[in-house]
Amino acid sequence: MALLEHIKRANIQTKYDSDEAFVIKPSTIDCAGMACFASRKLVPGDVVLRVQSPVASVVNANFRKEVCGWCYFYDFGSILKFKLTTSRGRGVAWFCSEACQVSWRNKMDDIEWQAILSFEDGLARLAKTDEPLVEGPTSESEIEVAWEDARREGEKILMLRKDRPHRIPKQATLPTVVDVDDARFLLSAILSFYRSPGSFQEILQMVPTLKPYSDSKSTLRQHIAIYHYLLSVIPIDSPIIEYITPAQIIATVTRDAGNSFGIWDQALAGQELFAYGMYPSASYFNHSCNPNVTKEREGREYVFKASAEIPVGAQKNKVKEYFDNLTTLNISVSLQATEYHLGLLKAKLAKYRAQLLEPTSKSSGGGTGFDVQKAGDARVCLIGFPSVGKSTLLSKMTNTVSEAAAYEFTTLTAIPGVIEYKGARIQLLDLPGIVEGASAGRGRGRQVVSTAKTSDLIVIMLDATKSTEQRRLLEIELDAVGIRLNRTKPDVVFKQKAAGGVTINATVKLTKIDEKAIKTILAGYKIHNCDVMIREDVSGPCLDVSVDNDTISNRLQSTN
Repeated sequence: MALLEHIKRANIQTKYDSDEAFVIKPSTIDCAGMACFASRKLVPGDVVLRVQSPVASVVNANFRKEVCGWCYFYDFGSILKFKLTTSRGRGVAWFCSEACQVSWRNKMDDIEWQAILSFEDGLARLAKTDEPLVEGPTSESEIEVAWEDARREGEKILMLRKDRPHRIPKQATLPTVVDVDDARFLLSAILSFYRSPGSFQEILQMVPTLKPYSDSKSTLRQHIAIYHYLLSVIPIDSPIIEYITPAQIIATVTRDAGNSFGIWDQALAGQELFAYGMYPSASYFNHSCNPNVTKEREGREYVFKASAEIPVGAQKNKVKEYFDNLTTLNISVSLQATEYHLGLLKAKLAKYRAQLLEPTSKSSGGGTGFDVQKAGDARVCLIGFPSVGKSTLLSKMTNTVSEAAAYEFTTLTAIPGVIEYKGARIQLLDLPGIVEGASAGRGRGRQVVSTAKTSDLIVIMLDATKSTEQRRLLEIELDAVGIRLNRTKPDVVFKQKAAGGVTINATVKLTKIDEKAIKTILAGYKIHNCDVMIREDVSGPCLDVSVDNDTISNRLQSTN
């Protein structure tokens, strides 16, 4: 595959200025990738490596006004006094001092500055989109085809801008579903490639992973939208345009997921994750349970120091960090940000699930609705593909008549009925048949599954003349919107408070997740002040279920 082959890991190694403290070569540990080996004897406190500036970075949108864009100083939530804006008054970056503001502006030339201004002004055109979010795996061939189509569309955008300079391409309006943090991160990488072409080679030397795209079709579509947006808003005569290519974006994304450092506050002992950056030269220390190197952040810089005596030829190992993913073998430091990124991705997925259940456009009224007041002692919902007997079952078990016919989609809205059983009143809802892709909005699927979230029991109706694959497909659609069938909700309690940060108490030893990962997941939900009580050894996905208040429903299967 031409494009993916083009961005695979480079074999050439750049020599970093480390005072010859180490050399980079393949690790002696199986599956640990490249590693750092001491080239001279080191004693505790010796500086092994100092990296001054990331190749790509971004301050998370929620913290842009509170975190210095240069030194990452955080003043406990106060809005910083110094800032740079566009001519239209849109904020570009905030700073803790005039010195930091000047340093940030001086790192770039006027061409880069103009590109940033055009980018930020263009964000004023953010538009709500009716395009459904689609999750699920993506094959390498699908990724290749999608980006090849995107490249051809990009060429059309540039031709249109050259032929009609005053016309704004439709791609200059970024959909609201796109993560603006991703867009700013990719822009910062492209500016680095323009400023220092060797930085792209540094990125190529790191281990890539296609997981951001292979695990999520939505992420792939969003990054293609960002690519087209950049081509649409960056000045057409800017030399930066030639660095906006699928290869540059894919190379950055496939390294970001495993190589970026999460930038945490220091004053609050790492309770706030407000930025992340990619430091290629710091991506070769391996993780170990017995580390001999420590990592410290000094403003914008990262400093790595020996924490023990290291003889010549010994492999340097950074501090042990927990990773709830990817591999059970030795973990290379090219994965040192995995914990942060997994927490962030889990929170993003939860946000996307919530967006799936929201109406995509305002309605002027007139249509039939799905809002049925919950009544009785319990609610049972009938879920299934079209024409599997849901309406017939409702009519037989209740006094309600739900139309049934020999064609699909007879039922177009929620039809309630009541079952009287030993003094209990059970509300039975006949929901329209759903189709594959319902969780993404197909066939009014959003309304159907959002109604199902309110039930106490879900009855899955299957057609006996068709394959048992029906059940698996229905479970996928329900799981995609946070309905977990026949599962026990994790014994985790959250109590939000006004201030005081995050306090974590556990009555059992946590072996599958650590405190930093918990705070990362909470930060993704914008939960920065709460008490957490954990009474079982949960993992990251289980904690995510608890925070997101996913529905844990009982299931009954009926085959007709």
